[in-house]
Amino acid sequence: MKTERKMLLWTRHGNTHAIDGQKQDTLTPESVRSLYMKGGAILRPFILDEDVKHNEVFLRYTEKKRTSQTIMVLIAGAYEDTLSGLEGDFAISKPGLDIEIDPKLDFKDLKFNEKEMERNYENYLRDWISNPDAAEYKGIPITPFNAVIQSSRELIRDSLQRLVDTEMKLGVLGT
Repeated sequence: MKTERKMLLWTRHGNTHAIDGQKQDTLTPESVRSLYMKGGAILRPFILDEDVKHNEVFLRYTEKKRTSQTIMVLIAGAYEDTLSGLEGDFAISKPGLDIEIDPKLDFKDLKFNEKEMERNYENYLRDWISNPDAAEYKGIPITPFNAVIQSSRELIRDSLQRLVDTEMKLGVLGT
């Protein structure tokens, strides 16, 4: 009997650029290249091993352009597809993907210590998860990890249920 594997990937958007100190809602070209490579490195082996077809993949993201761009680039890298362009919304040429905006992914009031995140993202995430009730990080107010998990319960449950109850094999959530 073969064990059936399924995957739910929750990702944060790629890097954006700033103009006059204001972050823009589009990914940098460097971030696009990096995400494409990560999609290939992280998702491609799973897609090949489990023979994941496009109609067995669901993608959910916020109304922000950077979140849709992030998951589209990851999936394009996973399927070794090309992107239609670096401007506006990315489109990948694979029909059958189940793609929707999900308002439950939009954490409008989420607070991070952005300076520390930019300085060392991996350490920041490790510390945030390791201290799940912390409301500040190095003197800056942040949203506690447990608060994010609590507000995400329904989304996580629904996404996992979809993987269990349907033929879907891969779900990607973009925030």
